[in-house]
Amino acid sequence: MRFVSGLLGNDSNQLLNSHGHRSKEINDVNLRNYILFVGDNAGLKLDMPIEDTFPYITANKLKIDYYNLSIFNGGIDAVKYNLFVWLSKYPPPKAIITSCEFVNALLVSDHNNSYLNVADLSDHYVQDLNDSANNCGFFAGRNMLIDKMLSNYTSIPIYQVSIKDKLNPFSLNVINVDWDEVSHEDLAQSLSTVIQSRIQRARASV
Repeated sequence: MRFVSGLLGNDSNQLLNSHGHRSKEINDVNLRNYILFVGDNAGLKLDMPIEDTFPYITANKLKIDYYNLSIFNGGIDAVKYNLFVWLSKYPPPKAIITSCEFVNALLVSDHNNSYLNVADLSDHYVQDLNDSANNCGFFAGRNMLIDKMLSNYTSIPIYQVSIKDKLNPFSLNVINVDWDEVSHEDLAQSLSTVIQSRIQRARASV
């Protein structure tokens, strides 16, 4: 992981832009008409052509631009950080789509804050920390606060990809779209249908 212009990005990879995101460069995005994806592995899929991933397909179906802030193994902390930084720096998107497989991922650094990495789950100290955080309710409390922060911070419509057998990070003021992690095309169709329907209702009420 690395920081570029205040945003958290993935390590350099030829599939990623200069910020470490699987998206076109920020300057090339139509920030007057776009949707924003934020999450972790589910929204990246580096083993697939970008044209086959649900962020690309969803935006294409909606005929709208998009940016993808997903961070590999980043969990809820990466989601929170990138989302709030983005919303403070750039024009608001038409919609936010979250997809988080590893909500309780732990990010670690040293005392000098010289790096930020995903905690090594084979380390017995990390295993003990993970168990303790689960048992004492730390993860639950952290997720509750982030959920409430986001709910109070923005009125932008938020669509949560609800991944089968995975913990959903958000419960307040979000629209869940179920996904079994099989077909990106099917998920994109569901997302685009729900988003378009809400846009039409909003226009009709004006």
